[in-house]
Amino acid sequence: MAYYRLYFMDAFHGRIDRFMQFEVENDEAAIDFAQEWQGPLTLELCNGVRSVKHWDPLAIPHPPSI
Repeated sequence: MAYYRLYFMDAFHGRIDRFMQFEVENDEAAIDFAQEWQGPLTLELCNGVRSVKHWDPLAIPHPPSI
């Protein structure tokens, strides 16, 4: 088992807003877990000092104009 941290980056300043730490078997399991948190913030998945994956924020669709 390995420890990973998923960092949620502030959209305006690019700084760490918060993080969650979790333990899984390997990088593939960590990526699967972290991908569920993808949304309007940039995500960084790390294992110690090693960067595992980066996700850009998902675009939030604008409501249709009336």
